[in-house]
Amino acid sequence: MLKAPSAAFLCVYLLAAVLNAIILYALVRQPKKQTLDKPVIGLIFVCLLWSLKRVVLYSTLLATDEAQMTVVATLASLMVFAIMLLNAALAAERYFVLVPEWKAVFYWILWAFSVSVGIAVICVFVTASSDDMIHPAKVLQFKIWAALAATACTLTISCCCFFYASAYSFTVRNLSRNVHILKDLVVSEGDEDSHSQNDLIALHSVRIKLERNLLVQCLWLSSSVFVCYLPFIVYILVNAAGLPPDGDAVFSVPKNSVLFVVISGLVALDPILTPCVVVFFKQDILSAVVWKRK
Repeated sequence: MLKAPSAAFLCVYLLAAVLNAIILYALVRQPKKQTLDKPVIGLIFVCLLWSLKRVVLYSTLLATDEAQMTVVATLASLMVFAIMLLNAALAAERYFVLVPEWKAVFYWILWAFSVSVGIAVICVFVTASSDDMIHPAKVLQFKIWAALAATACTLTISCCCFFYASAYSFTVRNLSRNVHILKDLVVSEGDEDSHSQNDLIALHSVRIKLERNLLVQCLWLSSSVFVCYLPFIVYILVNAAGLPPDGDAVFSVPKNSVLFVVISGLVALDPILTPCVVVFFKQDILSAVVWKRK
């Protein structure tokens, strides 16, 4: 019999699996794919795998021996790290659509880092089994695992902040320059009647609205990493710092406590929050998922 938190998590992951499957189907069926669709497809696909894995875990609870729990923990870590790094790739792609310089270099670095993290995670769980399907049971491997999680989260947050801020700044500069060009054109032609002045005021209002919408979009697109994963990363880092050099690696807060349930619940919300935010700001996908009719 599932306990209340487990039953709630099962419902959340079921909803996430259905939602991500629908969005992924709409993305794949699109006749013309844009540049931003590649990281979005990867992100939605990993969210779908993550949701399905958690559904199987919470519905059947098959992982009963140490080997099975270690495999589940390894896959969970790999998928969470993949979601983080794909969020970084999505932020970078939004910027590189505007400014393509250094795109190849960035993706080579990101791929090298991703492969290194994946190999390190596998090595951690090969050398230390898991007894809770979350983290390695030995202290040294737990601290390495926590450091890897913190590094991936820090990289993702840094990329989101840098690339979204850069994309916002680049777009604002271009909007301002275009407004000034049109204003100078009106003045140079001597067309300073009230109609032209009203057009300039309207254009300025549109520019402010576009800037505000772009800022809100950038904040929302980076919100899932901050809201869903940062509390958990801080939590495991605090635990890693307080562990003795010998003994077993255990969380200082029991897994049935309110704090742990809330932190786990935030992680569970990401497979729903991330695709919803991404799709909301991509009207072509939104129309395909919600409004399209055969």
